[in-house]
Amino acid sequence: MNTESIRTEIKKLSVESHDILLRIITLKWGSLENSRRAGEIKASRTPEGAPARRAEVKKLRHPETGAERAALWAQKRELKDQIRHHLLAYAFARGRSYASQEAKCTSAPSLSWIETILTAAGGSVSVDALKAWVTPTTEPVAAEVAA
Repeated sequence: MNTESIRTEIKKLSVESHDILLRIITLKWGSLENSRRAGEIKASRTPEGAPARRAEVKKLRHPETGAERAALWAQKRELKDQIRHHLLAYAFARGRSYASQEAKCTSAPSLSWIETILTAAGGSVSVDALKAWVTPTTEPVAAEVAA
């Protein structure tokens, strides 16, 4: 199985997600410089107080781009799911345990999606093998007695 192709896809998706985030910030503030300026204003503690800082930050925002930003956020969330499943496929291909990857995750991954990623990378895996990988094993822990 070619794990390098999975890694390349993860990197490509990650760059795409970062680009979307930059577009969202640019739409909200007009430019990255305005975003940095708003952060500086929020962090500063001037004698005028919070109302003056809020008013200054409000001048920099572009609320008219809300619908377009919402669409970009939806696209970014979809990319997040793709990246998650690619990372899980990469971990499976490398022989890592599922618990080491998602110790606290409460939503189960899509096994068919992971299978599709692995077969595209040149491997063959069954859904049953993925189910066994995702399902936690309950092995009794041997109690160590201090002598």
